[in-house]
Amino acid sequence: MPGEAMLAVRDLRVTFGPVRAVDGVSLEIGRGPFGVALVGESGSGKTTVGRAILRLVPAAGGTIRFEGQDVLGLRGRPLREYRRAAQMVFQDADNSLDPRMRIGATLGEVLRAHGLAAHGLAAHGPAGRGAVGDRVAALLREAALDPELASRYPHQLSGGQRQRVAIARALAVSPRLLVLDEPTSALDVTAQARILALVRRLREERQLAYLLITHNLAIIPELCEQAVVLYLGRVAETGPTAGLLARPAHPYTLALRSAVPEVDAAARRSRIILSGDTPHAAAPPPGCPFHPRCPLAVDACRTTVPELRAVAPGRQAACHRAGEVLAGLRPPGAAPQFRGQLADELP
Repeated sequence: MPGEAMLAVRDLRVTFGPVRAVDGVSLEIGRGPFGVALVGESGSGKTTVGRAILRLVPAAGGTIRFEGQDVLGLRGRPLREYRRAAQMVFQDADNSLDPRMRIGATLGEVLRAHGLAAHGLAAHGPAGRGAVGDRVAALLREAALDPELASRYPHQLSGGQRQRVAIARALAVSPRLLVLDEPTSALDVTAQARILALVRRLREERQLAYLLITHNLAIIPELCEQAVVLYLGRVAETGPTAGLLARPAHPYTLALRSAVPEVDAAARRSRIILSGDTPHAAAPPPGCPFHPRCPLAVDACRTTVPELRAVAPGRQAACHRAGEVLAGLRPPGAAPQFRGQLADELP
């Protein structure tokens, strides 16, 4: 990644009692427009990483640096400034929007809380209220919403509209970094497409950098330059999105990649079904945490934790057989190479 990263996370650890929810995660996000995808199954620790980056959950170890500042050491005004510069769009807009507040009041509250309400005017006077209303209308238009929706309550909006309101709320303080937590989950295909189009437009117009948390690999090629695959709180694989999806180096990434819906029937037959459930983070298995479900596991996987190591230029993987997987090793019955529209269209 050329130049200094806007956000640099090193060896991040988050624990909840005996549970190692995040165990040594490292990633970098460059200056916008730039996107990093954090992908994995439910329970892999993706959301916890995002919350720890924004100081919403305490870190047990590691470092987080934003534009050179030690985020974990920030207090008082510098912390407030950081929370303006870095914002989160939460997964469930139904729970993150106050059902008792109209949309306009929700957005206006953010402006007032950060001293942006009236650009120097008295926030509670007529001029202040007018300035807040104008700014709220502008935010709604930027999120592809009708400003008339400012008078409505969240339950009067569709799921896609609520998610765009959540994005507008995050944009209200002009952040330079966004953490987008499953922004398309629980939405229909049409609403998903609109949210993704909005993110694509905003990243260019606002020069945004963001961490896109998702379990769906199909949405990341056009939005993210880099991808980090997480399993049981640890990085399984990381690298440029195009290369990582076209030629995975970790069996877990292979399985995730094979789950992307394909039109080609031959590509669908290469689906890799993982056996068993994800182990609980409170009692991880010995050796590689993925080995109980891995179709390519060997004896070393059951006893020795693989280190995250370079396997190709710009690529890292935590797998004893990463070189073989990168060279084309596949589980029995899987196609030697993934075919299909997504791989063909990767830039």
